[in-house]
Formats: sequence, structure tokens, C-alpha cells
Amino acid sequence: MFMLFVYPNPVGLPFTLLRLSTIALVGYLFFQLFSATPRRERVNLGTGSDVAPPETRDMHKKEEGSLQEAIQVVLDLFAASFPEFSASAYLLNRSKKELVQWAYCGEKDSFRHSLPLENSAIHNLLVSNHPEFITPLEGGDVLSSLFRDNEDLSPSTAVLSAPIATDGEHEGILLIEADQFGDFDEDHRSISSLYADLLGLELRQYDVRSSLRSDHLFYSQIEAYQNDLDIDRPEDELITSMVRFCKRHFSFDKITVSLLEEPKSDKAIIRGVSGFTKDVDLDDSFSVSGSLHGKVISQATPVVVDDLSTDQSTEGRFIKGDLKEHPFLSFLGVPIRNKEGVKGALAIESFAPHQYSKSDLLNLQVLGERAGVLLRWWENYAAVREASMRDGLTGLLNRGAFMERFEGEISRADRYQENLVLVILDLDKFKRVNDNHGHLYGDYVIMESANSMRMSVRNIDLVARYGGEEFAIVLVNATKQGANQTCERIVSNIATRDYLKDNISIQMTISAGVSEFPSDGTSPRDLIEKADEAMYEIKRKGGNGVIFVSDDPS
Repeated sequence: MFMLFVYPNPVGLPFTLLRLSTIALVGYLFFQLFSATPRRERVNLGTGSDVAPPETRDMHKKEEGSLQEAIQVVLDLFAASFPEFSASAYLLNRSKKELVQWAYCGEKDSFRHSLPLENSAIHNLLVSNHPEFITPLEGGDVLSSLFRDNEDLSPSTAVLSAPIATDGEHEGILLIEADQFGDFDEDHRSISSLYADLLGLELRQYDVRSSLRSDHLFYSQIEAYQNDLDIDRPEDELITSMVRFCKRHFSFDKITVSLLEEPKSDKAIIRGVSGFTKDVDLDDSFSVSGSLHGKVISQATPVVVDDLSTDQSTEGRFIKGDLKEHPFLSFLGVPIRNKEGVKGALAIESFAPHQYSKSDLLNLQVLGERAGVLLRWWENYAAVREASMRDGLTGLLNRGAFMERFEGEISRADRYQENLVLVILDLDKFKRVNDNHGHLYGDYVIMESANSMRMSVRNIDLVARYGGEEFAIVLVNATKQGANQTCERIVSNIATRDYLKDNISIQMTISAGVSEFPSDGTSPRDLIEKADEAMYEIKRKGGNGVIFVSDDPS
């Protein structure tokens, strides 16, 4: 390179081609030595309160520095070949509103550290398809916008600008400064273009490696999350865990998980949310049609908007006109779906524009698909678990499920200082039904009695088949005084019911014993024991009635 560029500095087309080939070869070797991985960012990834954790940000800084070193290597190669020039490499920041200086070489660092693209001349340099000379005579205003201090700009200063691009996308510019225009010749156009291409190659390879590493890390973490997930938890907790996972891996001002109220419905319910909640919050609903969040569901495709303020197709995020009151700018939403179809949408939003990259889109898509699968797992598991908790004949809770739920209700009542009532019931003289009419008719009597009890209580109350012809009811947030009417109604409904089937008609009665938490006991065992005693006491008196634990049996 000394012989080609310094002494004897031969001239002619063959030597020019040899110089270019040498530069390309050396640049490739340096690239192999200093290539790095993750996506370049020199600006904050978001303005919201929910941002990537510190360890992730530290990793980005380390990788960012690696890219900067790789760019510097290319410029150092340029400086070694052309010591008479100074050069700076600029890349777009995330908002794509300015070019940021990443590295420079030469004796002078006179260029501005950032170049705003609102300056049309700078924007034209970025989108140009070929290198351009800028001289004081033809581009004095352009030159003044490139330098930090006009004192550094002599009347003879000239600049050569070469665009940096990857895969047809404009990424930045390479600026080369000369003391006077006469220091440049036409060969410098192709040379500057070559170095800009080398920088573009660095960026392209860097982004590929970055995407692979970032995706591998994300996929491994989502696999770990899925493996650690307790599918036995309620659906709301399942969705909350998804939101927490997103908070660790994405930057946003608001995240929303919305699910259709029912398949193919036009109404969606907010089931998970974090960040900004002054617009919609948990359990709020919105129409799928005519909303940006609904568009993700109705079209079953991802929706990405870099700047909502310039997107004429958007009437509102949840309702028409809500963007005026809550000016979100960046939107990234993906459908939550599985083999059965679209279940809802997962969306992240930011008050800053241009916040979400292609990598964010791909990763959120993966999470949306996993969410759909997890919700399907939960639905299947919940259906199987619910079936295992039900009595096969009556559909009421079986004894095991009742005890589990009963303990939970006692814990809740104790925590909120509430009362609850336990009722133990037993059909009177049921054995004669089986003996006289057979077990099939006996099953019919049990089913009809179960339906009568279920219709006599609230949806929040627990009703179970406790044994053969024995039943148990928990009246939530109730006292014996308040439950008296309910218990009397149950006994009366059984006594006045006509059990008619297959030309057989009989009358039945039932006995009920009642205990109360916490006055009659604080554990399931104590309450059941006392309610049982009261129930057998009424049976000894002939049945067809109710006795409360505090009642005087005499």
C-alpha cells in the first residue's frame, strides 16, 4: 500500500483498479477481525416507565461500543491511505430524524456531532445514490450546516459526501473534508463510494448477527418462561405473567392484552394492561370494528405504525378521537391466535415515534402465537379440571373439590372479616326409594333434588354432592340469621316437589343442619361436625326441617 499510495505513487487506470482492490481486500480482513453482533442504537430505546432491565441496557452498551470500534477501523484504514483528509461516519438514530456521528479520523474533528434531517440539504445527501462534492462556491449553505463552528470553515474547504446504505435502505453518510477542492480528484468519488460500501457491509453483517443473537436470547427466555409456567393458575394470573414477561423484553409506555368476549364477537375485553391506564384499564371493553387495537384482531395480522400523528387511516386506538386526548405515536400490535382462530391482540405503544424495529415485531409475533397456545392449554386444562371436580350424576361439586373450595372460602372470609354459612343436607328415608323403585329412579330423585338446591342459591355460593344422598352448601358472606330464609326455601321446595318419572310419583323430604363461621368454628372440620350433628338432630325429630347449631333442640 505504501508503494501504491505514497511512493512512487504510480498513475494510470491499472494502478487505480489495483488500489481499489487492495482497499477492498484490507477492508474485508478488518471486517473479519472486528465484526460484531447486536442492532445498533445510540439513543434511548423508549421514553416510557416500562423499559428493558439494567442488565439488558448494559449489554446493548457493550455491543454498541463493539460496532463503533468496527466503524472506527474502517475510518482508520481510510486515514492510513489518505492522511491529508479528515473523515466522519454518520448513522441514522432510531427516530430517523437526525444523523449521529459514530466515528471520525484525521487531524481535525470539525463536523457537527449530529445533523438534523429537517435540513433538506442534509436529507438530500442521505438519500443520494452517488457521492457528491460540496464546494464553497456551489454549496456554501450546505457546508455551514455540516461544521460545528464556521471559523473551522475556510473559504477553500470542500467536502465529499458518500451515502451509506444496506439492502437499499439509507443508513447514513460518510463525509470527507479537504482543505481545498483541488485536493480531490475524480478517483476520490469511487474511493469514497468503496469506503461507504465497506461501512454498509459492516452494518449489514452486524444487523444479521445482532438479529440472530437477539432472537436466540429471546427464544431461549420465552422457552424458559413457558416451561416454568404454572398452568394451574387462574387465567388472569396467566395473562399477568405474560405482561410481566413483556416488561422485561420490550420498551413501551403502555401494553394491552385484549381478548374477544366470545368467538367472532365485535366486542373485546381488556384482560391485561401495564403502564399508562388513563384511557382504558382492566375489564374495560371496546369495539373491534373502527379501532386500531381491533384492526389487529379483525385482520388477524400484525399492525405497525411508526407515527400515529401522520397516519391518516387511524381514527382511534380504542374509540374514535382518543388520539387527541392521549397522543400515542408508536404502535405495534400482533394477534393472539391458535388453531381455533384469533383470540385477541397483544399491543405495545409509546408516546415517542419510530420506537419499534423489525426485531421487535418478530419477537412480539412469536409471543402472540405462544400466548394463543398457552390460552388454549389453559382452556383445555380448565375443562378437564372442571370435569374432575364435578359429580358425574348431578354436575355439582364432588366432595374433594368442595373441601378445597370450602377451605379457600374460609381463608377469604377470615382475611376480609366476613361470615359464611355451611348447610349439610340429607334426603330423608332415601333407602326406601331404591328398595321400592330401583336405583335408576333413585338417581332421578337425587338429580332433581340437586337441581332444586342449585336453583335456590346464588351463583357465588357452593353446592356439592357430599355423599350418596347427602349434600353440602356454603353460603358466601352470609350469617345464619340471613340464611334462614334460604334454608327454609330449600326444605320447602323438596317437600312440595312431585318426583314423577315413568309413571312413578313420590314425595320426598330433606333435613338440614346449619353452622356459621366463625362463631361455630374456624376450620372446615369443626363446621362440618357441628352442622352434621344439627342435621341428625332434626332427623331424629322426624326430618323435613332445619336446625341451626345455636338452636335449642329440646
